[in-house]
Amino acid sequence: MSHLLLALSRTVLFVVVVALLPTPLLLRSTAHSQEIPDMIPTVASHADHSHHDHAAHLAATLAQLAVPANLSVRQDDRAAVLQWDFDQANPTRPLPSGVAGYRITWGPASQPEANVRLTQHRRIQLQPLENGQPYVARVQAVDNFGRLSTPSAPISFTGDGTRVEALRTRMNGFFDDFNLPQGGADERKWNTAYSLCNAPEGNGYFINPQFHVHNTIFSRDCDRGQQHNRARALLDFSDNGTRTITFDFDGVFHRNIWYLDLMPNLSDIYGPERFPPGGLRFSQNNQTLEIRRFDANGSEVTIAIFHRC
Repeated sequence: MSHLLLALSRTVLFVVVVALLPTPLLLRSTAHSQEIPDMIPTVASHADHSHHDHAAHLAATLAQLAVPANLSVRQDDRAAVLQWDFDQANPTRPLPSGVAGYRITWGPASQPEANVRLTQHRRIQLQPLENGQPYVARVQAVDNFGRLSTPSAPISFTGDGTRVEALRTRMNGFFDDFNLPQGGADERKWNTAYSLCNAPEGNGYFINPQFHVHNTIFSRDCDRGQQHNRARALLDFSDNGTRTITFDFDGVFHRNIWYLDLMPNLSDIYGPERFPPGGLRFSQNNQTLEIRRFDANGSEVTIAIFHRC
């Protein structure tokens, strides 16, 4: 999940990581009785007691699992973030006793159980959505044996493109939200280049059904293969003015490690150990933003560091 939207004064890199719970495998043994009359009542009597004991145990287990509550949803363009019992100040606090994770069922209002997701988190992104179409979701707690709690109260939501459209209006230069059908990105906006030593069959730059952009690379004959996607837009500073670059992250959690290179020319592939002189690199790692330039030798030189408290 998640997607990254870069707007140059204005991309979208959708990255969704879902942690799946191990799905329990239920093994059922069926006994075939032989024609031994004195054993039949004993086997039948045992099976009957076992069934009632299992039902009683299951009912007790369901009563012990906390039912997810406090559901809320944040609607966004073709996606929504659903959360329950979530503590913003402590997002990784332990799950309730006996709970190994959660099962989310969601879908259009006419098919509310069309999709199923498993997660160990209390927050999840649901996508792709059709903006304006009503959807419904429920959440159940799951224990280590795959047993479920009572479902939560249903929550309704839809996809809402209002925020992204407002961003599109504010930005008057390059803009791409990658809301295209599954397949290649818009070649009128992006130039893609690969190292010559890459295996052609292992390279790819594509949009998946969730509007996530993926880069794949397979270095066949070299250990420093490159794949670059360059926006077909110039960031013009000839008027000595200021420019705005926006990374818009709509993922379930903050995407706080990234970098952006601004190059002084249209060079697509550069040497593995140096960068084009005169370029700038902006990078963020958690709460630290750093700006570096590439000197005449192509080496990185730090020129500014900002720490956010």
